Amino acid sequence: LQDTLTFVLSHLTSSDPEEVSVALDVLERVALKIPLKLDQYYVVLNGVFDHLEKMSFTQVFRIYSVFAALSFIDRTGSGQLEVNDHVYSEVRMMVSKQLGNGELRYKRMGIAGALALIYRAGSAGSHLVIEAIHILGHVKDIYKSNPWALALFYDELAAGIAKLSEEMVGHLMKTVTQEFSDTCLLQSVPDGIDPMYSLQGNDDGGSTT
Repeated sequence: LQDTLTFVLSHLTSSDPEEVSVALDVLERVALKIPLKLDQYYVVLNGVFDHLEKMSFTQVFRIYSVFAALSFIDRTGSGQLEVNDHVYSEVRMMVSKQLGNGELRYKRMGIAGALALIYRAGSAGSHLVIEAIHILGHVKDIYKSNPWALALFYDELAAGIAKLSEEMVGHLMKTVTQEFSDTCLLQSVPDGIDPMYSLQGNDDGGSTT
């Protein structure tokens, strides 16, 4: 697996979007089918963070989806996910730093990472919904004075709401609906930012710059 992983990671740095997409396909399948084995090579996989700036928003989201699969993992084969502390703590720290960074490109990465973690934890049932709620609250706290960033986060969260459990959706309906309505009606958008990143869509092959 280590040789295969090294080979796949080498293609993630390609300038060809299709090549990167295929590499991501393989990585996502491995993360979902044999996460315990992939977790053993987390140190190798962790090197991909050095290349996020060269990736499109969709690609960054997919990378974080792989790390989300390793952050909340099924160790027993029962289908019940649990927090994989050594991965989750590092990934969440990375996401937090990106969310709080003053540069737009890093904020975008952080939004992609937060969404990936929320989709994973928030779809896992009541046992991990609390983690998704904590991440949601963290994003809201960081962006409480940055309405355009919060609006973009909510926009993408709404686009992927089908991935969330009923409990998580219920929490959003109770606590976020009014805030979502107020925030997402952007009156002005900063230069260089598209109000829809379409993280759920196709790879655009662009970079985060």
